[in-house]
Amino acid sequence: MTDRLVSTVLPLKSPSGGPALSGDRPAPGGDFAVERAEGAVRLRLTGLWVTETLAGLAERFLQEAGAIQSAAVSLDLTGVTRLDTAGALVINQALARLGAGRCRTEVVSPDEEFIRLLNTAKPVPEGDRPGPQAPAPVRFVNQVGRNLTDVGRSSLGMLSFLGEFLGTLGYLAVRPGEIRWTSLAFHMDQAGIRAIPIVSLLSFLIGMVVAYMGMNELAKFGAQFFSIKMLEVTILREMGVILAAVLVAGRSASSFTAQIGSMVANEEVSAIRALGLSPMVLLVVPRIVALVLTFPLLVFIADVVGVIGGGTAICLTSDISVENFITQFNNGAKTNNFLVGLIKAPFCALAIGLVGCYHGFQASTSAESVGFLTTASVVKAIFLVIVIDAIFAIFFVNIGL
Repeated sequence: MTDRLVSTVLPLKSPSGGPALSGDRPAPGGDFAVERAEGAVRLRLTGLWVTETLAGLAERFLQEAGAIQSAAVSLDLTGVTRLDTAGALVINQALARLGAGRCRTEVVSPDEEFIRLLNTAKPVPEGDRPGPQAPAPVRFVNQVGRNLTDVGRSSLGMLSFLGEFLGTLGYLAVRPGEIRWTSLAFHMDQAGIRAIPIVSLLSFLIGMVVAYMGMNELAKFGAQFFSIKMLEVTILREMGVILAAVLVAGRSASSFTAQIGSMVANEEVSAIRALGLSPMVLLVVPRIVALVLTFPLLVFIADVVGVIGGGTAICLTSDISVENFITQFNNGAKTNNFLVGLIKAPFCALAIGLVGCYHGFQASTSAESVGFLTTASVVKAIFLVIVIDAIFAIFFVNIGL
């Protein structure tokens, strides 16, 4: 059985037989006629096929359609002046009965809207209909399984993307002439230099909060001077890199995903590939390398400004003078704490850049997918940054650094 929907360009007729005018009103009700000729049957529909006119018409029409045994049936909608979803559903039911009788059917209509409405109102096949809903515990387990599968698939995809990036980086290392230096400098400015003001402001405020809260608690034991040591360890070892990474993840990971995702949606990435160029060289390497090069600078600034903010809070709310703060900080500060924070920086930057670019290439041609993936990239980048920080924290503690 072969169903064909054929759109024939014919002039619409008014009920009087002349050209259809905006002021013409269609004839009341709808009807159909059966025309047989040389083994073929033509079902010619006329008038209104809408909810109000289908009370007795639908049953007669379906009975007539079920009784047809011809090998070829043509359903002519040329005379139909108005059709709604109820009428389209009746016509689709008739087509289903004709198909059950192994008739070859075609639909002829002068109106493209009728064809689209028939396609929209097609009943869902029995095998495609959802079955009875599973119990809540089963649905929960299924959802957990789907989520774990999605996480595993995404993790494997990101590992593959990392391998492709490292391979491209090795290729460019032996062919530095193919590096996009202009793009690299542009993204160093966008992802690094322009993030300095917001990183500095928030680091100053977070340093003040950490120092103020710590000093209030230590003052209960008469140990205000230990707040300086607490500030050094907290800011230099952990808070500086974490704060900078979270800000860059929200700023740069989302930007990378939105930029590349928009290019995928507009088929610009496909055009790049059609020109024989590598999107990895043009789009990914400049962004990630720029972030890896500039992120340690952001961490350094976050450390310095965070310590200044904490020192300001300590000096303003206690008897510790600026000179005493500087002296105590210099005497108690360890270079190891500062180096630990800087060592984490390139790895966090690599994770942020990879997540942002990878999700950009996962976008489809819809704007909705770009927005969804932009949100997902920020969440995953922050999650990876915290995981990386935890791994390094455990490692450095175990080696005594």
